[in-house]
Amino acid sequence: MLATNVLAFPVQVSCGSCGKACSEDELSTCPDCGDTFCGSAKTNCKALCSCDRLAMELADRLADLRPGFVARLIIGARQLAHAVRGKLAA
Repeated sequence: MLATNVLAFPVQVSCGSCGKACSEDELSTCPDCGDTFCGSAKTNCKALCSCDRLAMELADRLADLRPGFVARLIIGARQLAHAVRGKLAA
Protein backbone atom coordinates (compact mmCIF):
# COMPACT_ATOMS: atom_id res chain seq x y z
CA MET A 1 0.00 0.00 0.00
CA LEU A 2 1.32 3.38 -0.98
CA ALA A 3 0.83 6.30 1.41
CA THR A 4 0.87 9.88 0.28
CA ASN A 5 1.30 12.94 2.42
CA VAL A 6 -0.72 15.96 1.41
CA LEU A 7 0.55 19.30 2.61
CA ALA A 8 -2.10 21.82 3.52
CA PHE A 9 -0.88 25.37 3.28
CA PRO A 10 -2.38 27.82 5.74
CA VAL A 11 -5.13 30.06 4.47
CA GLN A 12 -3.72 33.45 3.54
CA VAL A 13 -5.67 36.48 4.70
CA SER A 14 -4.68 40.06 4.00
CA CYS A 15 -3.71 42.20 6.96
CA GLY A 16 -6.07 45.13 7.53
CA SER A 17 -3.18 47.42 8.40
CA CYS A 18 -0.33 46.65 5.99
CA GLY A 19 -2.22 44.65 3.34
CA LYS A 20 0.28 41.76 3.27
CA ALA A 21 -0.90 38.17 3.12
CA CYS A 22 -0.66 36.47 6.52
CA SER A 23 -1.87 33.20 7.93
CA GLU A 24 -4.91 33.36 10.19
CA ASP A 25 -2.91 32.52 13.31
CA GLU A 26 -0.60 35.52 12.72
CA LEU A 27 -3.51 37.97 12.77
CA SER A 28 -4.90 39.72 15.81
CA THR A 29 -8.33 41.31 16.07
CA CYS A 30 -9.06 44.54 17.90
CA PRO A 31 -11.82 43.91 20.46
CA ASP A 32 -13.22 47.43 20.00
CA CYS A 33 -13.39 48.03 16.24
CA GLY A 34 -12.93 44.48 14.91
CA ASP A 35 -10.06 45.37 12.56
CA THR A 36 -7.51 42.63 11.92
CA PHE A 37 -3.78 43.26 11.78
CA CYS A 38 -0.68 41.10 11.83
CA GLY A 39 1.87 43.13 13.77
CA SER A 40 4.50 40.79 12.42
CA ALA A 41 8.14 41.82 12.55
CA LYS A 42 8.83 40.10 9.24
CA THR A 43 6.26 42.24 7.40
CA ASN A 44 7.19 45.40 9.34
CA CYS A 45 3.50 46.02 9.98
CA LYS A 46 2.66 49.05 12.12
CA ALA A 47 -0.33 47.14 13.55
CA LEU A 48 -2.74 50.04 13.68
CA CYS A 49 -6.46 49.45 13.82
CA SER A 50 -9.11 52.15 13.36
CA CYS A 51 -9.08 52.88 17.11
CA ASP A 52 -5.31 53.42 17.12
CA ARG A 53 -5.46 55.64 14.04
CA LEU A 54 -8.20 57.81 15.57
CA ALA A 55 -6.31 58.08 18.86
CA MET A 56 -3.13 59.13 17.04
CA GLU A 57 -5.06 61.70 15.01
CA LEU A 58 -6.63 63.11 18.18
CA ALA A 59 -3.24 63.26 19.90
CA ASP A 60 -1.76 65.07 16.90
CA ARG A 61 -4.61 67.57 16.88
CA LEU A 62 -4.27 68.21 20.60
CA ALA A 63 -0.52 68.69 20.22
CA ASP A 64 -1.19 71.32 17.55
CA LEU A 65 -3.33 73.36 19.91
CA ARG A 66 -1.64 76.16 21.75
CA PRO A 67 -0.88 75.27 25.39
CA GLY A 68 -2.71 78.40 26.52
CA PHE A 69 -5.88 77.25 24.78
CA VAL A 70 -5.93 73.93 26.62
CA ALA A 71 -5.32 75.68 29.97
CA ARG A 72 -8.18 78.13 29.28
CA LEU A 73 -10.41 75.24 28.28
CA ILE A 74 -9.73 73.45 31.58
CA ILE A 75 -10.29 76.62 33.62
CA GLY A 76 -13.55 77.27 31.78
CA ALA A 77 -14.73 73.71 32.42
CA ARG A 78 -13.97 74.07 36.13
CA GLN A 79 -15.82 77.39 36.31
CA LEU A 80 -18.81 75.88 34.53
CA ALA A 81 -18.84 72.89 36.88
CA HIS A 82 -18.65 75.24 39.90
CA ALA A 83 -21.53 77.35 38.56
CA VAL A 84 -23.67 74.27 37.92
CA ARG A 85 -23.00 72.96 41.43
CA GLY A 86 -23.97 76.37 42.83
CA LYS A 87 -27.24 76.40 40.89
CA LEU A 88 -28.06 72.84 41.95
CA ALA A 89 -27.33 73.60 45.60
CA ALA A 90 -29.60 76.68 45.61
